[in-house]
Amino acid sequence: MEPEGAPGARANCATGACSTRCRKKNSKREKSEAMTDSVPDNSELRRKANEYLEKREFLAAKLLLDEIFDGRDAAIAVNLGYVFDRPGSPEYDQEKAISYYKIAANGGDSYAQHRLGGIAIERGNVSEAIEWYSAASQAGSGQCSYNLFKLYQDSGNLVRAREALKLSARQGYPLAAQRYAIWCILGKYGVAQIPTGILRYVRNIPALYKYIVIEKQR
Repeated sequence: MEPEGAPGARANCATGACSTRCRKKNSKREKSEAMTDSVPDNSELRRKANEYLEKREFLAAKLLLDEIFDGRDAAIAVNLGYVFDRPGSPEYDQEKAISYYKIAANGGDSYAQHRLGGIAIERGNVSEAIEWYSAASQAGSGQCSYNLFKLYQDSGNLVRAREALKLSARQGYPLAAQRYAIWCILGKYGVAQIPTGILRYVRNIPALYKYIVIEKQR
């Protein structure tokens, strides 16, 4: 049996209601194709904007991103936030960065959530930082889970600190994996976890070394 809209199916509909239905379907299809054709393909502009960002040519990147931003696209919003979040650059405007980051963060972008958490910390708003870090943590960001660990530890909430540290380690964040292994060795997760802690510590050494090397190159 031919699927609806196949060439053979249209040819067999010669007269009457069937012909009318086919004309309606063809009309809907043509409208759909026309709408698709009217949506501009901005993939090339996105690629060029990303190239400018890599070269740190922020103004050129901003002009392209402004051109293709529809007010909702999280991937473009986070890049615009990044452009305005570069201290020392002519485009630096943290309030604009926050507004774009919020669009991206509400669209599920974990980098935007991370930065909003960092900005909240810079401004002394710990509760807001916890909200943004928690959102990114739930999305799988090991670094944000580790940031939560530090905030909970500093506030004396050791139960949540242990939970956040364990989660961050499981998400593969090297600093968390090292700290979690040490805490296991110290018995903070129970005596039964001491051998596991030793094993985790040894296994994490290559990832930790790689992390340190990359951080030094930044």
